Amino acid sequence: AVTEGCPPTSTHQDRSHYNGRAVDIAFPPGTATEAKISRLLADAKQIGFTVIFDEYHTKTDFSTGGHIHLDWDGQ
Repeated sequence: AVTEGCPPTSTHQDRSHYNGRAVDIAFPPGTATEAKISRLLADAKQIGFTVIFDEYHTKTDFSTGGHIHLDWDGQ
């Protein structure tokens, strides 16, 4: 599910949520497996997302919980 888009509902380090170039995606509670996370990360890279944060494994300063941040640079 897309859990954050534009305009954002919380503070973000990356300005891309503010300009409509990023989304956060999270699996329903209790369903995020290593295989699903790995597949989502690989698919996002393959289709061209240029900034990808895996906040299931590495939290950022403003983390709101486990999710994947996808940022598109327009290329």
